[in-house]
Amino acid sequence: MLLKILTIFVIIAVFHSTINASIFRDYTEVGDAYEFNFGGKIKGLMVIREEGNEDEELMTEVEGKFPNIRLTEEGILIISPVTENDFGIYHVIVENENKTEEEEGENDEEVTGEVTAPPTLYLSRKTL
Repeated sequence: MLLKILTIFVIIAVFHSTINASIFRDYTEVGDAYEFNFGGKIKGLMVIREEGNEDEELMTEVEGKFPNIRLTEEGILIISPVTENDFGIYHVIVENENKTEEEEGENDEEVTGEVTAPPTLYLSRKTL
C-alpha cells in the first residue's frame, strides 16, 4: 500500500514539475462589467461558448460577433455588460499557433527552454 501511495506521489510530482499550463477559472454575473488581463504579446482568443453557439476567433482591436466583447492590444479582455452568451472558455492564440506546415518548415529552429501552454480562462456564472 505504501508503495502505491509513493508511486502516485512521484508521478504527480514529475507531472507538476514538467508541465507548465495556465488555466484560470473566474466567476461573474450577467449585467456586470468584466475584465481579465491575459498579458501582452497575444494575437487573439479562441472563444468556446457554453450556450453551444459557434466558436469564434476574437482578434486584438477587431470587433467580434458580439459588440460587448473586445480584446485590447495589451491583452485585456473586456466584456461590458456580461450576457448569457459570454460564459465559456477563452483560449489565447499566440503569434505562431496557426502556422501552416510550409511556414513551420521555413523556421525549423530547435526550441530551447521550458515550453508553456498559453493561458486559458474558464468564465462561469457566479453562484450564491
